[in-house]
Amino acid sequence: PVLRRRDRFYVDLRCPPRGIVLATVVAFLFGLIAVRSSGIYFLMITLALGMVVYALANQNRSFFGGHTGILGIRPRNSSVMR
Repeated sequence: PVLRRRDRFYVDLRCPPRGIVLATVVAFLFGLIAVRSSGIYFLMITLALGMVVYALANQNRSFFGGHTGILGIRPRNSSVMR
């Protein structure tokens, strides 16, 4: 979640570890499926799993925003970005 204080946005510090754990669990589950095959079948299963993730993210437009990306995240006000 993004916290708002005095027109500046701060990222909740619990989000990055949660994202890392979630990505690790998903990669482990995909690995369990893909590691059972070899050769061209490994390549095809890996590509198919990637397309499943793409399709799920594209269909859930309320959170992921489809092709436009995740909505509601703004960059911090800093001198570098001006």
